[in-house]
Amino acid sequence: KTFDELGVPATSSQFWSESIRRVLDSGETESMEIEYVTVRGLRQFQVRLVPEINKSAKIISIISVARDITDAKRAEHELREREEQFRGVVENSLDAFYLMAAERDGDGNIFDFRFAYVNDRGAEITTFKKQALLGKRLGELMPGPRTTEYIRRCAEVVETGVPHIEEFRTHSRYVASDAVSGNSTWLRSQFIKIGESVAITSTDVTERKQMEHSLRESEARYRRVVEGASEAIFSTDLKGRIIFANSFICALAGYAVEDVIGMNYLEFIDPGTRPNIHRFFLRQFLERANILKGDFPFLAKNGDIRWLSITSTLRFDLPGESGDVAGFDIIGADVTNARLEADRLRKIIQDAGMKAA
Repeated sequence: KTFDELGVPATSSQFWSESIRRVLDSGETESMEIEYVTVRGLRQFQVRLVPEINKSAKIISIISVARDITDAKRAEHELREREEQFRGVVENSLDAFYLMAAERDGDGNIFDFRFAYVNDRGAEITTFKKQALLGKRLGELMPGPRTTEYIRRCAEVVETGVPHIEEFRTHSRYVASDAVSGNSTWLRSQFIKIGESVAITSTDVTERKQMEHSLRESEARYRRVVEGASEAIFSTDLKGRIIFANSFICALAGYAVEDVIGMNYLEFIDPGTRPNIHRFFLRQFLERANILKGDFPFLAKNGDIRWLSITSTLRFDLPGESGDVAGFDIIGADVTNARLEADRLRKIIQDAGMKAA
């Protein structure tokens, strides 16, 4: 039957007729992809038109072989969409991204990696333009011991399939910020195997590292001041357990630092005044009074009583005073001698008054 007799639409009928005519004229096989409405809806087919030739080398018919590729085309379209989405995310990322393809020698050992893909941020971190990186071997482009170690690390990820995360200082002439400032850059990199390649995501954490260094220096200075202070300094949690104590209060109590940590502060208070001291801290907690002052009798291990004039400050679990109370930070000055001197003066005055009477 003809296309018309089969009810093929005129546009499709014309397409088939023209395709068959070309095969008849050329004697060559022709391949094409077409869309056709079937009982299953619109489907896509890959069609091959093959001329059937007799012994006289004449074309006697055209053999049509059609394969439904609708599902494959749909999968291909979805893959392209995912690739475009991935590329959009990577290209607009604030992190550097590299896809490095492994290069193997004749024995199958990885000896280098080639830049297969680099996003804009990845190129900005280096002293190279993106096009200067693509297709180039890492070891040839950036020779040096650090690069050799980097290649070894990437090879280990490809060979084992185990992801790797690390933070390291670059200090390399191939890193843009290092080359400009002369200072090293801190990068946090994640290495993930993808087939025979390694995907590397790198984040510049230099600012965070500098902040951490400044914080450590600040903490060290604070600790030196606290440890060298001639005042009792200690901190407790909400249950009154001591979580920090400086050398002065440990010496005053007659305990080693490791023995003081974990003890309850009430163990250093004269038993007769413990209820009053407990109420002092309870009131500060309930009223969220940031700072409270008072004089307390301090009980040493040998039974001696020393008087401390303390300043108690609430410690919160969030910066400022917006969080929950986490404990107390306490500074206490030993005023025992001052109290004794005051008592002695009062007694002298009292005695003088009695004599005068």
